[in-house]
Amino acid sequence: MLPRGPRKRELLGEPQSNQPPPKKGRHVERRFKKRKIQEVLDELCVHVESNDRQLTNNIIRELDTEHVRVISDEDFTANCTQILKACLSAKLETVSNKTFGCLVAMFARGSPESRREFVLSLEDQCEGLARATREAARMHAVLAEESFSSTTSSTSSVVSSKEIFKKKKKTSVNSSKKESAGTDADEDSSTDESELGYDPIRIKKRLKKMKLKSGEPRDSKSPEDDLMEEVEEISMVDAFFLKPNLDVGVLSIYTQALREGLIEAEQVPEKIMLCARRSLAQSSLATTANRIAGLEFHVALEIARFLVYKPPDPPTQGPNQYTQFVKSEGEWVLINFCMDRDFRVRKSVVEGLLELSENFRIAKSTYFTAKAFINDTDPDIRIAAIRLLMFFARTIGDEFMPQPMMMDMDEFEEEGVYSEEEGSSPRLPKPPRRPPPKTYSDDAFVAICDAINDIEIAVRVEAAKKLGDFVTVSEDLIYQTLDKKMMKTDKNKQVVRVEQSLFALSKKASANKNSRWKFAKKPVKIQETRGGWSRGKELNAVCPDEEAAKKEEEEEGESIIPHGACGVFVTALEDEFMDVRKAAVYSLGRLACTRPAFAVSALEYLADMFNDEIADVRLDAINALTPLISHGTMNTEQLNVISKCLDDAMPESRQAMRELLKRAQFADVECVEMCVKALLACLKRFPEDKEQVYSCLAVIGRNHAVQVQSIMRSLLGIHLIFHTREISIEDQEYVGKLIMVLNAAASQPSLVYFMPEFVHRHYRLLRHSYPGIVKGIRVLDEEKQIGKVKNGEDLTNEKAEDVVLNTYKRLCAISTISMHNERNIKRDDIFRDTSAISLYNSSVSGAARLIFCLGEVSSTVDSVSNTVLQGGELTNVKQLITSSIEDMKSVEHQFSGISLQIHSYLIHCRFYLSFLDLLVWMMQSMTSQQELIAAGQALIQETKTAIENCEEKVPEPESLLEFVASCESIFFPTTATDDKRKIITPNTLIELLGRSAPCLPTKFPPVNTIHLKYANITTPNKDTAVEECLKFYAHLPHGMPLEFDLYNMLPEELESVRIKTIHPDSRFDVMKPRKGEFKEENGHVAVSTQVKITSASPWSDPAEIDVVIGILSDNKFVPLFASPSCFSPAHIRVRIHPHSR
Repeated sequence: MLPRGPRKRELLGEPQSNQPPPKKGRHVERRFKKRKIQEVLDELCVHVESNDRQLTNNIIRELDTEHVRVISDEDFTANCTQILKACLSAKLETVSNKTFGCLVAMFARGSPESRREFVLSLEDQCEGLARATREAARMHAVLAEESFSSTTSSTSSVVSSKEIFKKKKKTSVNSSKKESAGTDADEDSSTDESELGYDPIRIKKRLKKMKLKSGEPRDSKSPEDDLMEEVEEISMVDAFFLKPNLDVGVLSIYTQALREGLIEAEQVPEKIMLCARRSLAQSSLATTANRIAGLEFHVALEIARFLVYKPPDPPTQGPNQYTQFVKSEGEWVLINFCMDRDFRVRKSVVEGLLELSENFRIAKSTYFTAKAFINDTDPDIRIAAIRLLMFFARTIGDEFMPQPMMMDMDEFEEEGVYSEEEGSSPRLPKPPRRPPPKTYSDDAFVAICDAINDIEIAVRVEAAKKLGDFVTVSEDLIYQTLDKKMMKTDKNKQVVRVEQSLFALSKKASANKNSRWKFAKKPVKIQETRGGWSRGKELNAVCPDEEAAKKEEEEEGESIIPHGACGVFVTALEDEFMDVRKAAVYSLGRLACTRPAFAVSALEYLADMFNDEIADVRLDAINALTPLISHGTMNTEQLNVISKCLDDAMPESRQAMRELLKRAQFADVECVEMCVKALLACLKRFPEDKEQVYSCLAVIGRNHAVQVQSIMRSLLGIHLIFHTREISIEDQEYVGKLIMVLNAAASQPSLVYFMPEFVHRHYRLLRHSYPGIVKGIRVLDEEKQIGKVKNGEDLTNEKAEDVVLNTYKRLCAISTISMHNERNIKRDDIFRDTSAISLYNSSVSGAARLIFCLGEVSSTVDSVSNTVLQGGELTNVKQLITSSIEDMKSVEHQFSGISLQIHSYLIHCRFYLSFLDLLVWMMQSMTSQQELIAAGQALIQETKTAIENCEEKVPEPESLLEFVASCESIFFPTTATDDKRKIITPNTLIELLGRSAPCLPTKFPPVNTIHLKYANITTPNKDTAVEECLKFYAHLPHGMPLEFDLYNMLPEELESVRIKTIHPDSRFDVMKPRKGEFKEENGHVAVSTQVKITSASPWSDPAEIDVVIGILSDNKFVPLFASPSCFSPAHIRVRIHPHSR
């Protein structure tokens, strides 16, 4: 045996002399060299063979910390095989288990190819493995026999005093020998090994004594030894079967290989299947890990079989194919362990059934096993059982459950069990009635309803969530969840719930209420006592017990709902934990979305959650009630309950409440007045919600134009006799009321004739300021001829789309005019027309703005080419060309719905201006031919890349292709003419550019598909942001709340949204909002984020910064416009003042 001592590792070197000397009493840190993994594995094999547990643990620790994580794929199979051989040849189970644990860690970090190769190599035969495993097996047998004989001898015989003295003397001699050998092993470990019989010398003596007892000479060999020498070599899989202590690790390796698809189900050896069967045969608590590993292996094996051999759908005899499905082998194995006494095994069973259900359909009879698991003692098992019941409800929810077998009345009479002859009394009670048929979905719904009263919070949350996922549930069962009283089947005792609801469409008068005065004077009826004999005996009276039992039987016969479903949502909504209430609100909203009648009853319970103390619960209740509010008409009492959320301090709750009011239908004028009063109070308390409040008032005005017409005079303060004084447009309450009236006038044009004259002027201002909120009134627009562009008598009655197309044709026709001044005059007319169209007609504002931008592009190209080619002043031409190219790139990203022909035109203009810039460079400086050719080739390559990046592949315009080909002929000459290349002069480029000027495409894309991408900043307020000063500490980041709405943006374009902050010293920062800060609303995307503002030093005086909204394209910031009718970018100026502490 090797000496027991710590292995000395080679130091990297002596401490450096230039380092300060270590302090006294502090240990010097030792740095070791990292050894090669082969040396470590060889040393591990030696220590495992010598049964040295301490040094084996040190080697395994070294492997785990230094070599397992960085093992290469080339040495993976060889190293894993060597560790596995050492594990299988170990004579101690503890050493074998720890070595195998190191192997499992190394196996988990290998590549899929390396692990597959290693798993398949386990079936190969290994030299010397049979002898090592047999020796280890004999060692375990000897140790087991010795431990058994020592226990029996201690109980049957008494040790004499001499023997005790000899033993003490012998142990003292042995201890002195160990001390002289210089071993550093602990006393505890040595005594444990001696007591357990792990000393190899002692084991050899024990083998000799066994031979002598059997009558064999000492030097003779047993037939087992001869057989061991002649035995054939075995594989590692066979060796695994001889090592029961390694079953858990081996099954985990094969389970992982099956789940990751490294091997197929047919490639699993038979011995591994026997190991799994042996693990499942264990029944003690100490072998729980074996049973869990066996169950997981069978689940992975069953899934692997299904993925390879997908069975066809079974033959059907009805509409559902699920009825003919039978249990699989893996499912049978799981069902057999559903009653195991260890909760970990039962948890593995439920998780295995869930995993099987995710891949294929499990048998219908397993439903009752899953239902039994919902009463388990472990909460995780109950949660998994709820999910499993939900799976059955989705797959076989429409089928009826099997009913219990009952005897008919004829059979009862034939057997004499029950008879109703005259004069005879029944000897047994009546046979029970056959219960009504029940579907699997209803039964699962009731079982999950029972879990709402669970003691664990996680179980209640899961049950409350899953209730909303049911699709096919009986109406009576769903109605019972809102009432804790049992429903009856008797038609005379129906419980009317819809009429009793606060949110009912109409309420029926109570039948028991008497309005006449004589019934009010009616004496009170004497209440009956519970005792049957309190009023004396009656003729043919029934015994009280029998009467009570008969009453209970009638109640049970009339009841159609199990007790578990009574008032489930009432209980969940009153739960003390927030998560349970949130889940209940979600489920109640989901169930009510598809059931209008149930939605009316659910409105009252959801409205009660508006007063919850948790903001998230209130927000979820509002969001759940929003789609249900359209199923009924809201009255004043209901509106008074829900309008309190407009005073919520959480902005998300206020916005959700406003979205709910947009969809509501009010019953009368009082509701509209109450709603206006609540919204104006919200506006006064939260001025930052001005845009949202105006939008809500506008939608309410459009939806309730008739009610608004009756209260218009009170809203605007119009007097019938006296003239109305004009109210200031700065009054926010007046603007809110006016927006409601104007939107109602868009639906009811007759309101216009009752409005004062100043309201018409205010309409034009609000129409310009809030184009998305104030809708157009046709009567007022026609009066001032807003939204029309006249160009002769033929265009007077044309539509807006035709006006836009005619404007584009006029722009295309400008290129045929010879005089440059006349072309500019025509373009100025088009600029005025398109500005008016985009300002007063929102439906075609995007197309009008695009025509305006194309006119600017064509004007820039015309003026620059005229200046350069006609010999004009070239002082500021380069700056003009650079800014024009950037504007053209911005046009490509500021509009949606642009055709590929317009894209090609913009590319042609950019390419043309780039060559004009090259020509200016040649005129202003003496350039070499090599630099000129390199610059021209770079421009051509950039143009080709831009053409290839187009999403759709359609033929490009011939002018662009001809221009590119002409440029290639100059800057990319052929090989034959390379030696006689002509010198490129400015005249060469002038001739090329003179005949290749870009032209607008003749076809314009559909007008209704072109939209302008713009952003509307809502927070902070533009009016107060400059007046109020934002103070923060310098050198520390500060977050400024910023909310804005994005319009006409595609979902994939949201990744490119950026926020640019420009400081007074021209320094700027660009920030990207997070994904969770984008929220889709009605036709647009709302963004709520915080802008980081920092300053390197404090400022003496406050200054303004500019916050701009834009998109990032080709590493360049492109600003978005503020509105369809505004030419300024979406920005806001904020006054800040960083100061010192």
